[in-house]
Amino acid sequence: MFFPGGWAIAQASADQLADQGLVVESVDYLIRQDSFNPEEKRLFSHPCKMGSAAHKTKVAGWLARGGGIDGQPRGIYANHVQPYGRVRQLFVDLQARSDGSRD
Repeated sequence: MFFPGGWAIAQASADQLADQGLVVESVDYLIRQDSFNPEEKRLFSHPCKMGSAAHKTKVAGWLARGGGIDGQPRGIYANHVQPYGRVRQLFVDLQARSDGSRD
């Protein structure tokens, strides 16, 4: 899912690994807003929960780090990235970016 909670979970996991002495060079995400075409964004994205101060803070942090859909506080479920070949290509592209950053 491309939404603030997913971003927070990944970062929290990296922070926990670092607290245990492991070196976390970076955190990256397979599903990003550019994983979806404009029609998918229009049809399937939904507003982020903003009912509490905690939700508002989480969403603001996510937006500040490039989250959201076209600059708006919206999320989208990852299962809208179909067919499987698209998901596989996202993974291959992510691996290529990771390999390139180590040169």
